[in-house]
Amino acid sequence: MYSTVSEQLKKAREAKGLTLAECARYLAIQEKYLSAIEESEYHRLPGELYARTWIQKYASFVGLSPKECMISYEKELRIRSKLQEKKVYSRKPRYGNVWELITLRRLAYAALVLIFFSYSGYLGYQTLRPPRVALNVPMNGFRTYENSIILKGQTEDGAEVRINHQLITLGAGRHFSQEITLTNGLNTITLSARKKHSLPFSASVVIVKTPPPAILTPSTTGPLISNE
Repeated sequence: MYSTVSEQLKKAREAKGLTLAECARYLAIQEKYLSAIEESEYHRLPGELYARTWIQKYASFVGLSPKECMISYEKELRIRSKLQEKKVYSRKPRYGNVWELITLRRLAYAALVLIFFSYSGYLGYQTLRPPRVALNVPMNGFRTYENSIILKGQTEDGAEVRINHQLITLGAGRHFSQEITLTNGLNTITLSARKKHSLPFSASVVIVKTPPPAILTPSTTGPLISNE
């Protein structure tokens, strides 16, 4: 029997005996967003980029395959889209006495005009729409004591991606992987993308570089002391 991504994540979490609050603390994701994911209420998340990143991170934490979960997620999005279209088309228009005044020729003409403008609008939207960019790692607010971090993600065909205003090279499948040098404290990394005639996509990720943990060594004359 098919289970949704939400059901799979919830079942895996419960199998490990974890609460949402525990998962939220470990993953550094607000509990309300994890709850939204488990309830398939993705509209409650900040955006599509966060939904994809958090689902993969949550799946990995509870022992599921992030790749398989994303395949299921994409399938569910397509199903939701088709169901929404069916709801729109199934709405029965209310006809009054005005219907009797509309001739078949006028109706056909109106339909052609509507199709023309709809198609023109669709082409305009596809041309101007900002390219989709999914940042897989790291999460916003990620903390590390390493001197650098690798940003990994994916975009769509025809898009150029820049990190901190520097053009990066895209690999197979439009994936990218870029190492960024960090400084102590807050590091704001700007991710942008654009197609030839599209509006720009822009997002920022904050990475916190913390001092490395103190290493304790045994003392010959007393209790453990810090190298610092």
